[in-house]
Formats: sequence, structure tokens, C-alpha cells
Amino acid sequence: MWIFGYGSLMFDGWESGYGCVRRELAELAEYRRVFGKKSVKNWGTRECPGLTLNLKKFDTGSAGVLLSSFPINGAVTRAMLDCLSNREACAPCMLPVLVSRQQIVQTHVYIYKGKSVLDPQAGLTQRAAMVGSASGACGASFD
Repeated sequence: MWIFGYGSLMFDGWESGYGCVRRELAELAEYRRVFGKKSVKNWGTRECPGLTLNLKKFDTGSAGVLLSSFPINGAVTRAMLDCLSNREACAPCMLPVLVSRQQIVQTHVYIYKGKSVLDPQAGLTQRAAMVGSASGACGASFD
């Protein structure tokens, strides 16, 4: 089973508690990483939201990220997917991802589409101000 990580899922070590057996570079075609998700808990508040990464559909390009592989193990798998759905505030979708420029695999990908999606018209100045001023349960958005 594969999990596609494109933000903090790439580096904060979450996978070590779930028996990750492999990490690879991967590409998701026709998506790009964008700072387009308001964080109202971890990196900001409802009054002063921070900004985190999300994926956005684009006609060209691809999001290059780290992919983690896990053995399928009933209760552990369910606990991991529940934890990630809570953390990412959405359920995963299954999308084809190119692993190490060699193999395409169906992968769990978290793409948030809820009410905390930042208005796509928000400019760079507004986004920078959000990152510069917000702080939440996990620290400053700038970090």
C-alpha cells in the first residue's frame, strides 16, 4: 500500500509508527503543490489562519514528492488511514503515481477540497502575510 506525501508527510517521521518498508521519489501527473489550504488548528487559528500545502489540478506538470510503502495489516492499516484522514482533514483518493520514474502504482493521495481552501484569487502578498502572522498548536506557520 502506498501513501503520497507532498508536505509535512515528506519529512516529519509520521510513517515510522506504521511499519513503512520503503520510501521513493514519485510524480503525480497533472497536479502541483500549492500553498492553498488554510490551517486553523496546527499552524494558525480560525481568527488568523496559517497556510499549508495542498494539491491543485493543472493541465501540465507534475508534483514531485516522496512516496511511502506499507504492508497491508488490517487494524494497523485502518488506524494509519484514520490518523492521516484526521490529520489532512479529508479522505484519500486513489490516483496513479509514477514511482522512481519506473512504475505506475495506485496510491492514496490526500487532496483537501473543504471550506478551508484558500480563495485562488489570493495574491502572493496576502499569502505571505498569512504565513508571517499565524501560529497554532504546532507552532508558527512560518516554520
